[in-house]
Amino acid sequence: MSPRETVRRRVSRHRAKDYWLVAMHLMESARALVTLGDEGYGNAIGICLIHAVISANDAVTINAAEVRSSSEQHADAARLLQEVVNNVPAPVIRAFGAVAQAKFEYEYSGEVFTQAAAKRLLIKAERFYAWASEQVG
Repeated sequence: MSPRETVRRRVSRHRAKDYWLVAMHLMESARALVTLGDEGYGNAIGICLIHAVISANDAVTINAAEVRSSSEQHADAARLLQEVVNNVPAPVIRAFGAVAQAKFEYEYSGEVFTQAAAKRLLIKAERFYAWASEQVG
């Protein structure tokens, strides 16, 4: 494997809908938690958003090329997306990167995130999610 080749796993195209369903349910969960307005739900919202975007990305790459990233590095998932889908808009790639990058902070830092922080992440997640929705149709 060349150093630039992205680690990937083959997945049958029909499974894209399953990955999309996971993404959709996680986004709905994040939105519901925002609506509840409890300040203590910031981390839960962020974790739902992060995994929604990762699942949505997998749905798009599976739908496009029957592959998903199997790398632990989310930058590799973004590279795979750009490899298998033509002309991914730069704002979409930036939104994916910002949400994926937040994974460490939300899951492992021990920091308590506010609703305001989660809402900022929601804006980025919604940008990627809306584009991904168009791709998986």
